[in-house]
Amino acid sequence: MKKGLLVIGGGILQERTIFWCKKINIYLVDGNDQCYCKNKVKNFYKIDCFDVKKILQIAKKLKKDNKIHGVYTQGADFATTVSYVSKKLSFCSVDSNSAKICKNKFLLRKVLTKNKLSDIKYFKIKTLNDLKNRISKIKLPVYLKPLDNSASRGVIKINKISECSSAYNFAIKSCIKEKSLILEEEIKGNELSVDTIIYNKNFYRCGISERKFLKKNKYAVQYASITPANLSVKKINETYSLMQKAAKVLKIDNSAFKGDLVIDSKDGKIKVIELTPRLSGGFDSQYRKPISYKLDLVKYTILISLKINFDPKNLELKFKKFSSTFSVLFKPGYFKKFYNLKSLKKIKGINKYFLLSKKGDKIQELNNCSQRNNFFICFSKSKKMLYKIHKKINSTLKVKYL
Repeated sequence: MKKGLLVIGGGILQERTIFWCKKINIYLVDGNDQCYCKNKVKNFYKIDCFDVKKILQIAKKLKKDNKIHGVYTQGADFATTVSYVSKKLSFCSVDSNSAKICKNKFLLRKVLTKNKLSDIKYFKIKTLNDLKNRISKIKLPVYLKPLDNSASRGVIKINKISECSSAYNFAIKSCIKEKSLILEEEIKGNELSVDTIIYNKNFYRCGISERKFLKKNKYAVQYASITPANLSVKKINETYSLMQKAAKVLKIDNSAFKGDLVIDSKDGKIKVIELTPRLSGGFDSQYRKPISYKLDLVKYTILISLKINFDPKNLELKFKKFSSTFSVLFKPGYFKKFYNLKSLKKIKGINKYFLLSKKGDKIQELNNCSQRNNFFICFSKSKKMLYKIHKKINSTLKVKYL
């Protein structure tokens, strides 16, 4: 019997899902009929990825016809949809309440605090008056974030009280379902992206990457990520220990479990920014973990969703080389074309790259991680060499504006 998979989200990161599912039937759902992966599949449904009722309706029919045997996403924040549909159809998935908590930054912070896994100050903000009343109770600077968005969309740093109104108006626009925000104290330090898998109630370490941001004067804009992170054995163990405790509290099982964490520069403790029951984005789990460890997390999480058993020894980390994702950040304007591409192809150490802008596209002033228009997956035997490759890319890739 040929297996089938209902995939939620057709963005660029889902390309690896399509690659690994060549021998099975894929049914792709996305609200954008121009999404990156639409033309890579035969079966496409234009449905908003959060419209669980419509997706369930389609999924029920596909299951009845024995066309699908699981629901899946990775590198995108649709775990609540996957969980809801999967549970209704008795497919393998993370607990629905767990997915709901991870999707909502306030609920997650509340659970972590209750279980002594977080000690940072935070408040739920529904109105501008809420913000003005609460901000004096947290030492500035602070961060204001939409409860239910990702990729730092709507995230803004408030350095002084006079910025409250503009910050609130900026953040509230990026809310998806709930028009509420979370106000959190700032945690300064090195930021980490942590992949893990919980398989049959067993916890597996799947790699830690370090995230590189522009100076956070106002917005959080990431320009690079490197695997593995430069951590001591002690810090590695502390990081995974925190992830394992959080997974237990959130009742995560048979799922990927990703964390954005930070090593607090004040006390050296590992602290949670956010957690989600999916693989990391940024081409980290999709390309770089296979390069750095020969560990294809997409493959094994697909197998979990289809209830296909595998030897968990396949999840063991075996370091091979350093890898990174790097983006050149361009000034705002209307895009005409990329150039110097012939020179770009001569740079050694580039595994793959994506140039996303098309003629007429507007390059925005960067205020979140999703606005980058190019991504380079690089590899090297040393981190020092990776930085040299980044420097070459940065000086080579150019843009012409209309």
